[in-house]
Amino acid sequence: MQMMVSTIKKLFCCCILVSAAFVTRELYRCEFLLPSSSLETTLDQLPRDQFPRDQLPRDQLPRDQLPRDQLPRDQLQHDQLPRGQLPREHLPRDQLPRDRDSFLSDWCRLQRSRVDWKGLLGNCRNKMAWKQREVNYILNRTDANKSFIARWDIKPKGEFSRFYIQTVTRKGVLKRTGGDSWRVYIRQGPASLAPMVIDQDDGTYEVMFLALESGTYAAQVFLDYTLCDGFRDPPEDWYIRGDIQGHKQEPGMLGYIYDDFIKAPLQGGITVEFDIKDSSKTNGFFKYIQPLLNGTGQAGLSQLSCDIECSLLWNGFGRWVNNSWKPYIPEDIYNQKHVDSENTKLQTLMIYGDSVGVHYHSLASRRPLCRKMFHKCNKKYMWTYDASWQGNDSKYFNQSIVLDEIKHVFRNPPMRGNRSVFLFNVGIHYPISLNFTTYQLLIDNIAKMLTQETGTEGKERVLSGQALSIWRSNTAIEAEYLTKFFPQFNFTEWRFHTNPRSQLFHKYATSAMCMTGTPVLDMYPLTAAWPNGTRDSVHYTDKAIEPAIRVLERYLAEYLLKS
Repeated sequence: MQMMVSTIKKLFCCCILVSAAFVTRELYRCEFLLPSSSLETTLDQLPRDQFPRDQLPRDQLPRDQLPRDQLPRDQLQHDQLPRGQLPREHLPRDQLPRDRDSFLSDWCRLQRSRVDWKGLLGNCRNKMAWKQREVNYILNRTDANKSFIARWDIKPKGEFSRFYIQTVTRKGVLKRTGGDSWRVYIRQGPASLAPMVIDQDDGTYEVMFLALESGTYAAQVFLDYTLCDGFRDPPEDWYIRGDIQGHKQEPGMLGYIYDDFIKAPLQGGITVEFDIKDSSKTNGFFKYIQPLLNGTGQAGLSQLSCDIECSLLWNGFGRWVNNSWKPYIPEDIYNQKHVDSENTKLQTLMIYGDSVGVHYHSLASRRPLCRKMFHKCNKKYMWTYDASWQGNDSKYFNQSIVLDEIKHVFRNPPMRGNRSVFLFNVGIHYPISLNFTTYQLLIDNIAKMLTQETGTEGKERVLSGQALSIWRSNTAIEAEYLTKFFPQFNFTEWRFHTNPRSQLFHKYATSAMCMTGTPVLDMYPLTAAWPNGTRDSVHYTDKAIEPAIRVLERYLAEYLLKS
């Protein structure tokens, strides 16, 4: 009997111990199963050793906490490396086609970015109105000091590389929505590049670029706007409260706007460096693109442009190496024929547009373009309207004035016939003065005017038999330099002179001209990659513009053969 009691006591003690262990385990599990709302922790509240790995910048993770795909390659055996990081010589054969597909997919993203104005806007498309400003949502604003580079994907030269910016609020909470405008320059290194910045609409921003030169690069990363303020349209009465050109609005009419343009470097201006490794000449860019360059004619060019229907004078994408422009696609693939233009000159070149067009005209006048290829080179200087416009000020923007100006140019005797060229742009001044929908309507009507059919002349175009029209795209602006050159400038008047709006208007206009078959000279990538930037937020030195003069010379040399 005594032995039985002793056995029961032992069993009872064992049960208590097992129960205690079970309760302890469940409590431990519950600690990690609490609702996310009860566990919301800001970045600055988390001890470093408890910081979630996916929220800590890679360069701040302890080495023993690095996931395998972020460990230094030299510390992993090949059988431990993810397939995407295996040295190319160790890749399975079935991986190579996927590499090609991945490269061409990114190549097409780059090509489509030329006209993808909807993709640029993202979730800001329905948040552009001035009355939609989130002036009372201070805590939702992105903080450049707390945001960080969350992931790197740096490939050898000839492959697309990228890194990802994770945005963080002032309170240190990771953001899960888009709407920021990040400005990224990659100008220090073996080449100067213009990266794509892609809003993923989840709080992260992909910075993608194609480097063909190996070496160490440095990127400058700035937060310019948040909460869609970079795309913000002017208020409805904006134009009528300015002068006849829609400029010179009264200071202060927009209220307090001095926090709109943030212009803050990432994490206080940390050095963002990366190394592009060398690669076999047969790999990457050359392997995937070269077959399309060799004897494939228009079919190859169509593939290089990813079947985007656009009559481009050149592809336009490339980089600057030692202040020399190096296009990804050789310029002469588009224009391989040459003529002696001394013997067969064109009639008149009319360059229509803003002060960038005036600069283009000045440079062209000193080049064979004007000295040998045309009898006359003229210019028409425009702001919103003609720069010297003295008409009645109806206060509201009147697109008919712009349309009539273009018609007047074409009806001038020197522009009659098919041996004159109308190189035109309606660009830089319009984001300052107009809302986006008004600009869309203007561009659509210009494109329609150039291709419209009439009832009196059958199915001939209104301007058929007239000058060849070529759209000269916008150039990149650098609004951050305004205060450097004009420290006393009117902040109110220039509120809408923003890099995001300039890109948006550029992409829409280029898209519209492509759709109507108007030849396009795209200068945006050329100038965006220029290592020395603008002189005063808008204007460039001659060196930055010269490649766009050369490509027009080659294009018109071939045009001469057909005329």
